[in-house]
Amino acid sequence: MPLPPFDQSAVDGYGIRHDDLATAATKGFGQVGTTFAGANHTACPNKGEVVRLLTGASIPPGVDAVVMEEKVRIVGTEVTFDRPAESGLNIRRRGEDVGAGSTIVDTGTVIDARHVAI
Repeated sequence: MPLPPFDQSAVDGYGIRHDDLATAATKGFGQVGTTFAGANHTACPNKGEVVRLLTGASIPPGVDAVVMEEKVRIVGTEVTFDRPAESGLNIRRRGEDVGAGSTIVDTGTVIDARHVAI
């Protein structure tokens, strides 16, 4: 199976849509919800909205970057960014560590802690 098994947030932060990347540093965004690692459902932001994603949370459709919470400001009910976000920022892509069908330990290998970690 691929590892990670789905696109996931690499940090605690705010997921922003591709449509909003260019204006991330010039306006505020409403927060549509929070998604935790292991949650069955993730909030999907519309244009002009962000979603809070904790480390390991699945990336909702349309979200193209996750900005670390230390790089944002909360002003009233709006989330503002210090600078524009880059596409793919802080997203661990499905299969990034191990691709589906990959051999991760060869036959006959004596298993130790590093293999168990995989």
